[in-house]
Amino acid sequence: METLEQPVGNIFAGPFRSEKTDYTTTIVPDSPRPSSISDSAKLSVYLSHASEDQATADLLYKRLTDDGFAPWLCETSVVGGADWLREIKAALEAADVFVFCISHHSTSRPGFFLREMEDALEMRRNRGEDSLLILPLRLEPCAIPDPLKPFMAIDLFAVDGYERLVAVLRGRAAKTARVVFSLHGIKTRGKWQKDVAPLLNAAGFTVVPPDFGNFRAVQLLMAGSRAKKIDWFREEYTRQCDRIQCERPSIIAHSFGSYLVAEALDKYREMKFDRVIFCGAIVRRGYPWDDIAARGQVRVVLNQYGGNDIWARVVEWGVPDAGQSGLRGFDKPAKCLVQQRHEKFAHSDYFYDLNYRENWIPFLQGKTVVAGDREVAEGWNWRFAVVRAVLFLVLAAAVMFGYRWWSEAHAVRSSVKQATVPAVHQESSGNQSPNVNGTEGSVTIQYGDQPTKGPKAKKP
Repeated sequence: METLEQPVGNIFAGPFRSEKTDYTTTIVPDSPRPSSISDSAKLSVYLSHASEDQATADLLYKRLTDDGFAPWLCETSVVGGADWLREIKAALEAADVFVFCISHHSTSRPGFFLREMEDALEMRRNRGEDSLLILPLRLEPCAIPDPLKPFMAIDLFAVDGYERLVAVLRGRAAKTARVVFSLHGIKTRGKWQKDVAPLLNAAGFTVVPPDFGNFRAVQLLMAGSRAKKIDWFREEYTRQCDRIQCERPSIIAHSFGSYLVAEALDKYREMKFDRVIFCGAIVRRGYPWDDIAARGQVRVVLNQYGGNDIWARVVEWGVPDAGQSGLRGFDKPAKCLVQQRHEKFAHSDYFYDLNYRENWIPFLQGKTVVAGDREVAEGWNWRFAVVRAVLFLVLAAAVMFGYRWWSEAHAVRSSVKQATVPAVHQESSGNQSPNVNGTEGSVTIQYGDQPTKGPKAKKP
């Protein structure tokens, strides 16, 4: 087969060649590097290939990494001793782009290559056509597998093949912008948002910290106040995404912020996030993450919860649609959900640099984070039902005693009114009969020898 010679200026010393094949693939190095690594580093590119094309895939991985992307290749990305099937599954779920390296080897003996292809197509159907980019990349002149024929292929062996690949990936990266929203809880203005922003900026993210003000605890108990804040969050999401031209940001939410995100996603299907981080969440434990992900509204969710979170424990007593996800985690399994349990954490113990560096930022970059234990499932929210029943009994008792008091007071007033007479009848009986003296309507009343107090009678 004729070899396509490498253009002048290629960073590789010789042709981009696989040792196990009789063809040579040329990679053009002169495509401009991204002006900032933040333009493309977050774009997670899953590289799928036949084992015979390993050498070619290794060189492609190296070049994409040098150009600022975040490719994932099993042989390179999975460390020794790791569960490689689990790592592959996590990488598939976190991918923004699937690049299928096609050659005679992959089409004649698909094997695991075909399985990854089927998984990617199923994920695209579940999440929505715009959620994933599937890109067939021909390493040599060969047929394209039937499942990939609807997607426009790129020939890497062409002179401008790699340049075209980079252009497509950068266009995709522009749509999947490196934008992170951060949303605080009640009775605070979110100091942690200011602390984490420099670290996110250093990692190449643009941070947007929406601020809904000092939301008081008593407002949290009012359904109308909660509904207004959910609508506020929808409007702020729309405004910020239009301002920075971002179709799918990521978000970090704490406490009431997690409630706003979850309820807004459940209510407004047009809202979409890339990666979601919850900490100290007060979302109901049975939240349907699988349904949300199937609608293409989220890709991956990280929930950090603590065993000493008193606020997540008591919120159900006052808010019927809240829950203990910040105390016990979500009890409904979901493919998109990763949970980390911190046994000794209270409601706001997540805000420290080491957690940002070891968990939040790698997760937002599309890397795998270690999951923790999950609590057992919990039944319906009986706590709120108890509170509602107690309040009803208290109200009923207050009404009953109030009516009784009013009835008694009304009876006393009626008896006093009936006992008041305009004049005293002149009837006497022994010493206890009243003596009435006076004229012109003024009287002096005396029982026996002791007069009572009263107005003096006028002299005639």
